[in-house]
Amino acid sequence: MNHRPRQLSFRIAVPKRNDDCAVPAYGRSFGEWPCAARSAAHSLRSLRRQASRAFCGAGVAALCCAMGLAPALAAAGARTADGLAPHAPGTLLVKFDERLSAASAQVFLTEHGLYSDRVLAGIGVHVARVAPNADFSATLAAARSDPRVEFAEPDYVLTAYATPNDPEYAKQWHLRPSFLSWEKAWDLETGATSIPIGIVDSGFSIRHPDLAPSYDVARDYDFVNAAECGGPSDVAYENDPTPGPDDDASDVAHPDFPFYRSHGTHVAGTIGAASNNGVGVAGIIWNARLIGVRALYPAQGENSSAGCTSQIVDGMMYLAGVTSRGVTLDMPTPVINMSLGAQEPCSGTFQAAVDSLRSRNVVVVAAAGNSTSFVGEPANCTGVVGVSAVGPQKTLAIYSNRGPEVDVAAPGGLAPATDGSDGVYSTCWSSALGDTYCPFVGTSMAAPHVTGLAGLMVANGTAALDLEQRLRDTASDLGEPGKDDLYGYGLINPVVALGGSEEEPGDDGGGGGGGCFRDTAAGERADLHVSLALLAVVVFCNHVSGTRQRYGRQKGDRQLRAFKRRAIQ
Repeated sequence: MNHRPRQLSFRIAVPKRNDDCAVPAYGRSFGEWPCAARSAAHSLRSLRRQASRAFCGAGVAALCCAMGLAPALAAAGARTADGLAPHAPGTLLVKFDERLSAASAQVFLTEHGLYSDRVLAGIGVHVARVAPNADFSATLAAARSDPRVEFAEPDYVLTAYATPNDPEYAKQWHLRPSFLSWEKAWDLETGATSIPIGIVDSGFSIRHPDLAPSYDVARDYDFVNAAECGGPSDVAYENDPTPGPDDDASDVAHPDFPFYRSHGTHVAGTIGAASNNGVGVAGIIWNARLIGVRALYPAQGENSSAGCTSQIVDGMMYLAGVTSRGVTLDMPTPVINMSLGAQEPCSGTFQAAVDSLRSRNVVVVAAAGNSTSFVGEPANCTGVVGVSAVGPQKTLAIYSNRGPEVDVAAPGGLAPATDGSDGVYSTCWSSALGDTYCPFVGTSMAAPHVTGLAGLMVANGTAALDLEQRLRDTASDLGEPGKDDLYGYGLINPVVALGGSEEEPGDDGGGGGGGCFRDTAAGERADLHVSLALLAVVVFCNHVSGTRQRYGRQKGDRQLRAFKRRAIQ
């Protein structure tokens, strides 16, 4: 019997509400102090948080740089000049109380100097523009406090979760029998082109020789209008002759932003690159139909891509068969991959979108995020399959987010060695080489493994809304016994998920060991030491600093909504 060492894990206690206090403003956490003492306690708490955040930032950055992982860590908690997370300028997402008439909703918009640009299909959320000279923060606060409004929030900008690496050849350890038994799984199921898989991401290289056979060019769509989100114009930065939504999700990236186009291409290849064809790499679904939705634009000055909530939701609803911006998909996808996110609690808009998709028998698989922090949205939304990342040794990758919203873990890679052998190898594109193959690292790479398996499961007869529970029930437990914040219910097990016999991959001595590190090169031992040190920093930071505020914000939001429902009755 293999004995695994105990894994470090942690949970954050949610502060209890003092019932003698009034309902707080959105975003303020509840404490256990008497109301009269709260003001003084808040001042002391603020000083303590400032000091701890300075320590956290320096500690995490130093440790990550030591492992060459700085690009993998998204800027958690970054704020714009108005004190909010990055968002589309002058845009609010507003959902009215369901009992409010259209005429009354228009009265509200007029009162607050707003006009509704459009309504997000399937969820009834208004994309409302704030008057040019209006105070955005004041308008947002007024909308949130109005009992006619279920929720109001900025049109937050989300980013892709991944780190690109040199396009050097590396074996696909994440598909090897010594890591996960995909070969035995393929004996049970290789997928079906009648079951399309949706991908919301950046552009796709549709002519890649390993992607073209499975990519449905006739059904992909581009929902990006970067200017609306405060991003660069399509013409200047993407060589896109038709800026704004169009039926071409393969926009050629500007040479300054090769990662932008490659991210979607890499994710798509992991899910469904043409397989058993003697060319390039293997995808998880051999007989795949991939429908790409472009919802991310190149982030100017960064090796990344970004998109705003409203346009990402447009893509989600389109893939579910809902008419979005005048276009309808005639072949709705039962599973949607979202290797993107933001370090924010689940927004009302995303939760409404996920609820709507589930009512249409569509499941969302989302990356947990790469900030060594709490799970970001949309992976933290109820009903989403949240995915953390492990490296070749089946231990949590140091960049991976963690928390109770993690359902399962999948291979995402580690800080790659010089030969890229610890990265996830898939299809990609570069301005220098064109269509090629390369290793990436991130929870963006973990999520498509789960999406690919989900596609095989649907082809094998599993109902879409049963996918989440079956993935949980068949996962191979890692870390603490049972569900934990690092691995959720464990590492995906393709064979068992498809109805095969129970087994523990990795027993042949290669790439496995159920969570134990190989005792080989000194560099790997150093990685272990740095990983443990980084995790210790994160535990301290989350305990002392912003994580408590996040849970308070979610709880405060729920109670504020309840207060509004009582007020409108």
